[in-house]
Amino acid sequence: MSSANRSRKYDSGSQKRKKNQRLDDLTQSQKRAMDRFIVKESQVSSNNHILNQCPALDSNVDNDPRDVDPQTENNVGVEEPDIFDPRYWDSLDTKQIDILAQKGPKRDLSIQKGPRGRYSRRFSALFYNRNYQMESIGQLANEGYNDWTHLGTRLTEHETSADHVLNMTTWYELRSRLQKDQTIDKAAQRQLEKEKDHWRKVLFRIICIVRYVAKHSLAFRGTNSKLYDDSNGNFLGLIEMLAEFDPFIQEHVRHITNEETHVHYLDHKIQNELIHMLALAIKSEIITKIKRAKYFSVILDCTPDASQQEQMSLIIRYVDLSSGGVCIEESFLGFIDVKDTTGQGLFDAVQNQLKQPDLDIDNLRGHGYDNGSNMKGGNKGVQKKFLVVNPRAFYSSCGCHSLNLTLCDMANNCSLANNELGVYEFIMALVIWYEVLYAINLVSKQLQAKDMLIDVAIEKVQGVISFFKGYRETGFLEALEVAKGIALDMDIGESFRISYFLSIVDQAISSLTTRFEQYQGYQKNFGFLFTSDELQSLDNQNFIPKENMGPVEILKFLRRHDCFPNVTIAYRVLLTIPVTVASAERNFSKLKLLKSYLPSTMTQERLNDLTMIALEKKEKEGVLEKIDCKPIIEDFISRNPTRMKLFQ
Repeated sequence: MSSANRSRKYDSGSQKRKKNQRLDDLTQSQKRAMDRFIVKESQVSSNNHILNQCPALDSNVDNDPRDVDPQTENNVGVEEPDIFDPRYWDSLDTKQIDILAQKGPKRDLSIQKGPRGRYSRRFSALFYNRNYQMESIGQLANEGYNDWTHLGTRLTEHETSADHVLNMTTWYELRSRLQKDQTIDKAAQRQLEKEKDHWRKVLFRIICIVRYVAKHSLAFRGTNSKLYDDSNGNFLGLIEMLAEFDPFIQEHVRHITNEETHVHYLDHKIQNELIHMLALAIKSEIITKIKRAKYFSVILDCTPDASQQEQMSLIIRYVDLSSGGVCIEESFLGFIDVKDTTGQGLFDAVQNQLKQPDLDIDNLRGHGYDNGSNMKGGNKGVQKKFLVVNPRAFYSSCGCHSLNLTLCDMANNCSLANNELGVYEFIMALVIWYEVLYAINLVSKQLQAKDMLIDVAIEKVQGVISFFKGYRETGFLEALEVAKGIALDMDIGESFRISYFLSIVDQAISSLTTRFEQYQGYQKNFGFLFTSDELQSLDNQNFIPKENMGPVEILKFLRRHDCFPNVTIAYRVLLTIPVTVASAERNFSKLKLLKSYLPSTMTQERLNDLTMIALEKKEKEGVLEKIDCKPIIEDFISRNPTRMKLFQ
C-alpha cells in the first residue's frame, strides 16, 4: 500500500508548532486579565475633610529624658500594606491577623459582571471571594490564576482542598474566640486595651491644655522645651501642674522622665497640629452656619502687624437661624496677608479667601469698610469691584469712622478751636466740646454693637442730628452759665457765639447729614420693614400683632408661623447689612497680643488659628465650647500609621 493512499491521522510538526504558538499567544494575552476589572481600595481613607490640611507628625525624646524637642518619625507618610488584600496575608503580624479575623474579609460587592474582553469573557462576582487564609501552597493563593478556561474547576478544587479547610477552620475558631474574648492571650489583650485607653485619655488632656492656652491668648513655648525646667512655657508648665493630681498625665510624665517611652506628643509640632485641628473644627462650624443662612456680608479693615506686614481682617456677618431663634453673628474667618493694597489687590484677596470655603459671592448682600479711598472709591475702590461682580450687595461705610471724621470737620472748620488757649473763650470751648464729644461718643459706642441693625443706626444718627439742632438754639446759653460758674468776673461777646459756637455746631449738622446720606437710601428701600406699624397698614386680615415690633421680632414671628417667605428673605437681607467695622477693629487687638515683638515671625496659618480660637471662647455660647474633642482625637490618630498602632 503506497504512502500516497494512506490518510494522515495526526498533525504535522509544523502544524503542531503553529497550534502551540497560538495557544501561547492566547495565554499571554490573558495574563492578569482579572486585574483590569478589580479596583483596589485605598488603604487609609480620609475620615474628615478638615484633617486633609493637617500635618502628620509625631515626636520622640532626645537623650535628655525631660527634653521634648521634636524628631520627625521615619515612617511618616509610609503606606502600609492592605490587610484585606490576600496578596499581603503572608506578611501580616499577629495584631493585624486579629483585626482581620474580627472584621472579616472584604468583598467588593460593586463588581457583579465585568466588561467582556476580546474573547467575550468577563470577570464574575462568583470568582471574587477572599475566603482563604494567609498562605496556600498552590498558584491560586501565591501568584494568582489566569487560566480562564479552568477557573471554575480550580476554585472548586481549592475550596475542597485540605489546606483551605484547615485554614478556614482556624479562621472561624480565631474569630469566634475574639468575639467571645476567650483567646489564649486574653490577659495580654486586656492589657493592650488598657494601654489604648490610657493613651486616649492622655491625648484628651493634652488637647484640653492646648485649648485653654490658645483661648486665653497665652504664649505656648518658653526659652526651652524641657519638663521641670525654668522658662519652659505655659504649655509644659500646665502639663507639670496637671501631673501633680491627674493619674494619667502623672504616669505619662513618669514614662518620659524615666525614658520608658519615645513618644510623648508634647513638642511644638504636635501643639501646632492640635491648634490647627481645633481652628479647622471651629471654622467648619462657622462655614456651616453661613451656608445655612445663605445670605451674608463681608466686613474688611487693614492694619500693619509687628513685622510690618499688612493684615486685612475678614469678618462675615450673617443671620444665624440654626438654634431655632434669630441671632445676628459677625464671625472671624481669618487675617489675609496682603501685598497689594490697591482696590483691585484687596478685592482679589477677599475673593480668593471666599472661594476656599466655597462661599458663593452671588449670595453677598452687603460689604462694609472704612472711608479710605482704596476701600470706598467709586471708580477703583473695593466698593466698585464688589458692585461690578454683584450689584445686589449694599455698600455701607463705617458709622463710627464717619462720626470721627465729623469731629475732625468741626475742629478744622473753626480756627479758634486750634488757637484760643489761656482765655475765657477757652473755658467756654471746653464746656461746649464736652457736650459735643459726649453726644458723639454715646452714639459711637452704640453703633459698635455686633447686633446693631440699620434701622436702629438710622434712628441714632437722626437723634444726634436733632440734638445738635436743639443745642444750636439753647446750647450757648447753657455753656455760658456753666462757664460763668468757673469765671464770674469775665465777659463774653456775641462775636464768640457767632465765630465759634455756631460755626462748629453748623459744621456738625452738615457733616452728619452728608456722611450719613447713604442711610437715607436704606430708609427709602427698607423703611417699611423697620417697625411693625408700617406692615400693619398693609395687612387687611389683622394677621400681624398689634404690639410694636422691630425687625428681629418680626422675623421671629414670621419663622414661628412659617408664612410670607419673601418677606422673611427681605428681613434676612436687612439684618445682614453691616453698620460698622468695629468687629474688625476688635480683632486687631488680638493681633497685637498674639503677634507682638517676640513672636513676630509667627506663620500666617498659626496666627489665624490662634485668633480663631481666642475669638470663639464665649462662655457656653462660643463655637469653641461646643467642639467635641472625641472626633479630633480620632482624626489625630488616623493621620499617622504609628499612631494607629498605638491607639487602635
